[in-house]
Amino acid sequence: MKLQVLMAVNEGISPGKRIDFELDKKSRLYIASCEGRAFGVAKRLLAGKQRSFRKLGNSFSGVAVCVKPDKRDMEVKVLRERRKPWNPRC
Repeated sequence: MKLQVLMAVNEGISPGKRIDFELDKKSRLYIASCEGRAFGVAKRLLAGKQRSFRKLGNSFSGVAVCVKPDKRDMEVKVLRERRKPWNPRC
């Protein structure tokens, strides 16, 4: 799934960096941080299902895919856990 992140601070984050998200219970927003420094908030879900997004919980991580510092916009791909391979013999 992909998330759009609104960057409040232009930190010079490059594609491929790990982005951590933590739910702020007071504001009910997911705060985005990179290397321990908060820089923005999750804006909307670009690809994926809302139901699977809710299953991620209060904190999760992703990888920066597309960074547009002039527009203060970023796309982050969140990897879900892999399912067990299907075994037809069971």
